[in-house]
Amino acid sequence: METIHLSHPCEIETTTKCSCAMALGFFDGIHIAHQSLINRAARIARAEKLALTVMTFYPHPRQIVGHMLEPMKYLTPLRIKEQIFSRLGVDRLYVVRFDENIAKLSSSDFVQEYLISLRAKHVVAGFDFKYGNRGEGSIETLRNEGAGYFNVHEEEKLSHQYKKISSTHIRHLVSDGLVDLVPEYLGKHYEIKGTKISTGVFIISEPFLLPKSGIYYTKIDSIDQSFYGICRVYKAVRIVITNHHDFAEENDEVTFHWLKRLESMPSV
Repeated sequence: METIHLSHPCEIETTTKCSCAMALGFFDGIHIAHQSLINRAARIARAEKLALTVMTFYPHPRQIVGHMLEPMKYLTPLRIKEQIFSRLGVDRLYVVRFDENIAKLSSSDFVQEYLISLRAKHVVAGFDFKYGNRGEGSIETLRNEGAGYFNVHEEEKLSHQYKKISSTHIRHLVSDGLVDLVPEYLGKHYEIKGTKISTGVFIISEPFLLPKSGIYYTKIDSIDQSFYGICRVYKAVRIVITNHHDFAEENDEVTFHWLKRLESMPSV
């Protein structure tokens, strides 16, 4: 998969452009509904013999539009997103830098400069997708402004137990420590990457959203090992494994799969 970073004004060589079916959205977590949307774009790309592309944004628009002082935490930081998109068979990933310039761009200018100019022939977006200055653009304006250039495919709302499957809801579950409920919306257990800095202690260097402070039952994977263990989460982006202290070498990266929050440390 090729990753192309864009900033406003959008400048990309004509020779690198290719006709495509494009999945459009922020895609934090790449949850069940996101996967459905991307798979739909993939089916169109195969049927029409087009490249499969994804357009996402970084940082999150809320960081800029909401004037957030603290950097936002993500279910899937950009590096992890890239890995997942690649596994999903995406040919090209466009990462648009979201800043004040693009936040002020009109919906019609966004369509012209970022969709039509990149030769999108089919655009797949969620029913609630917003774009353009103050979110003036919607799925309906996307159809109108792209008429004659690309077809728009609207992905309808997916729900579980009457709750919309969304990144916002999953973030709330993680923040509240309800990690055992996450797979029903994400499609798998929530995962984050950590780096070992000392015996049993791991630091989270990327902007992952950490679960609520407390004690958790987890599955932990390194390059050549895997085990189930008990971890304690601290607010200062630290995770401490309370068993298997000799797991992994210093500076090794491991993956934590969050299975369940425990009320207290289990007795040995």
